[in-house]
Amino acid sequence: MLVVLLAVLLVVLCFGSILLNLVALPGNWLVVVWVALYSFVARHADHWSITWRGVLLVAALAVAGEVMEFVTGMWGARRAGGTRRSALGAFAGSLGGSMIGLLIGVPIPVIGSLLAAVLFGAFGAMAGAVVAEWSGHGRLQHSIRVGRGAFWGRFAATIGKLLIGLLMCGVILLLLWW
Repeated sequence: MLVVLLAVLLVVLCFGSILLNLVALPGNWLVVVWVALYSFVARHADHWSITWRGVLLVAALAVAGEVMEFVTGMWGARRAGGTRRSALGAFAGSLGGSMIGLLIGVPIPVIGSLLAAVLFGAFGAMAGAVVAEWSGHGRLQHSIRVGRGAFWGRFAATIGKLLIGLLMCGVILLLLWW
């Protein structure tokens, strides 16, 4: 009975953790931590255990999410002709924008703050890329184009990482069920 409660807690913690991806925090890695802890604690359970192979599978998905986020985020600014400096500005801006969006929110309970975190993160990436590119080269029109690329890159990266987090939770449910 205790292992079933732990399994339910694991699923709740995992779904809650992937929401951290919306504010550019490592929610998928927290899922890996929860699965590893559960695997250790419930290793002697007959039916509800998760093997270390399952933990490694979930960790591999987390790595795939990080690679996808990094590539997509950088791709947005770089595709528009941005420099490494603008990509770093986009990264810093997205962190700050996500936090501001989470705090300010949109006037829709619960979902409003999460939606605002995603949008403000993308706008923060845009602002960070524009400022970094403009301060380095001084061409405003080019900087704005790079900022737009950073916006769409960050937005796609956030949605993609969230989807990979949902896939991780689905894999965990299958591992628990099997």
